[in-house]
Amino acid sequence: KTTDCATRISFIKVVNWWKSIKKNQKNIVIPAVIKMNGVSYKVTSIAPKAFAQNTFLQKVIIGRNIKVIGKQAFYQCRNLRYILVKTDKLTLKNIGEKAFSGGYYAPRVKTHKAIWMRYSNIFILRGMSKKALFVIEPVKLVI
Repeated sequence: KTTDCATRISFIKVVNWWKSIKKNQKNIVIPAVIKMNGVSYKVTSIAPKAFAQNTFLQKVIIGRNIKVIGKQAFYQCRNLRYILVKTDKLTLKNIGEKAFSGGYYAPRVKTHKAIWMRYSNIFILRGMSKKALFVIEPVKLVI
C-alpha cells in the first residue's frame, strides 16, 4: 500500500514602507499588511529617511509587523506629535541612528503596557525628545 504525501510550502511575502504617495499628509498609517494585485504582503520595515523633514506629519500609526525602523526615518518631523506603536518587535539594534531626532519637543507615544518602558528608553536613545510622554493601552491618546 502506498500513500501520497503533499508538502505545502508557504512563502512569507514582505515589503518595506518607503513613503506615502500622497504629499502633505498629516496622518499616516503604516499597516501590518498590504494587498497588491490580490497578494498580501506583511509590512515589516520603515525605510531610512522615509518621512525625514516632513513638516506636515502630525500623527503616525506603526503596524504590528514592523521589525525595523530605518536611519533617520522620522528625522526632523517637527510636527509629529502623536505616535501609536502597535508592534512589540522593535529593539535598539533594529532602529536606525537618529530615527526620531529633531522632532517635536514633547511627542505622545502610545504603546502596549508590557513594552512601554523598553520603548521609552529605545526611542529616546534614537533621538526622541526626553520630554516625550509614553501612554499605555487602553488609555486614549488625547489629540
